[in-house]
Amino acid sequence: MFRASTTIEYQNAAKAKLEATIVTLEDELAKLREITQDGDKLGVAEGGWWGLTKGSAIHQRAQYLLAQMDDTMRKLQAADASIAEQKKVFADKPAK
Repeated sequence: MFRASTTIEYQNAAKAKLEATIVTLEDELAKLREITQDGDKLGVAEGGWWGLTKGSAIHQRAQYLLAQMDDTMRKLQAADASIAEQKKVFADKPAK
């Protein structure tokens, strides 16, 4: 039971870090979206000095951030699954 409780504690701490990472990634994606929405005013609209085509820096950064978010979500789901598995240890123990 000690192992299960420490694993749950560790996974909860990992989840908190992963959720903070997701918030950071969402914030950066939102900033990129603002850049693309204000592109004409900033001179970065398609054909501008940055361009927003598939090979542009903004597009590449967004794809990188989305891949990071996907990886982080997988880790978050794995942590949830680990917690659920460890909680079974407590459910299986008869009360004294």
